[in-house]
Amino acid sequence: MGNGNLLMMATSTDGGLSWTVATNGVTCIGGQPLVQPNGVVIVPSADAYENRIIAWRSTDGGKTWTTAVFVSYVKRSEVAGNMRADSLPSASIDGAGRVIVTWVDCSFRTNCYTNDIVYSSSTDGVTWSAVARFPIDSVTSTADHFIPGFAMDPTTSGSRTVMALTYYYFPNSACTNCNLSVGFISSADNGATWTSPITIAGPFSVNWIADTSLGRMVGDYITTSISGGKAIPIFTSATAPSGSTLHQSLCTSDMPIPLTGVSPTAKTTSKPTSVFTSNKPSLKPSFKPSLKTSFKPSSKTVTSKSSTQPTSKPSKHPSKKPTIKSTSKSTTKPSVKPSLKPTVNTAQVKTPSFKSTTKPSKLSTIPTTAKTFNPSTIKPTLSSTAGIH
Repeated sequence: MGNGNLLMMATSTDGGLSWTVATNGVTCIGGQPLVQPNGVVIVPSADAYENRIIAWRSTDGGKTWTTAVFVSYVKRSEVAGNMRADSLPSASIDGAGRVIVTWVDCSFRTNCYTNDIVYSSSTDGVTWSAVARFPIDSVTSTADHFIPGFAMDPTTSGSRTVMALTYYYFPNSACTNCNLSVGFISSADNGATWTSPITIAGPFSVNWIADTSLGRMVGDYITTSISGGKAIPIFTSATAPSGSTLHQSLCTSDMPIPLTGVSPTAKTTSKPTSVFTSNKPSLKPSFKPSLKTSFKPSSKTVTSKSSTQPTSKPSKHPSKKPTIKSTSKSTTKPSVKPSLKPTVNTAQVKTPSFKSTTKPSKLSTIPTTAKTFNPSTIKPTLSSTAGIH
């Protein structure tokens, strides 16, 4: 963080046994390297202040890197519930090498009232399409959508590209006692049609998740991968606390694509990755907080592209690390360690520096009854005739 989020890039040709000397990429946060069939590496990310989405690339296997190109400005409405929900992007690549990067943005809403999940695409990492929104709901809905995990099936391309999007949301962006849910949509025809949104976890109270100096955190732990005709989302969920002990887990669910015309039994399973206490959570990863930018409501939608840095300033100092709000003391260390290690296309994560001295009670996982949908009843909704380009 002291170097302005300077990203260093290294490569390996022997499966990770040895690595090249790291070279300087650009200043950014949330970079996700994606390799095209021709070997070109494209890295979409947010800039160091999360005010813009940018991308850069390498055409020589990572030996040298281009300067960053501008993709889009980011306009974001502040999320309710004291949630730490930044504008980290989620990106994926299809079988033909087309890259799509997604992020949170309020440009399509009147006065930037609430957030959508939006995207831009590129076939070369240099020229990017105009920003469009995923048709989760109408632009007049009250729902707030944030922290996306997006995937394309790497074995598909063109009009048969299979896509899936997982995201967190509040049904009412103006909620006070907010209940968080995890939503999901998918498309088997390059975005020409999408399934109706379904809830795969929640609602659960934001008071059931870890509270830090940067807000309530699901930790950016969300991603989606597609394999064997199924989408595999990974996300955070929570059950009610046991006294002062919080139960927060990483969960997954098998989601057949498309969901129409079949009667799948999608199973939501979870493995506890940490058991939190109200004073000191037991997870102990390192964390470097990103900077949030507050925007004034505007009825105008950002349509122009420019590399000029926005004048808005981050609201949090980059060197500030989150601390857990403490209300009690204890002396016993828990033995709980994360047990889920997905090898899927994970989104970039940012997690707090936690220390725990409290012995957790018996672990509580998310029951399969937490699912609130019946996939056999889902019908696709037509969002466009052209699909995603």
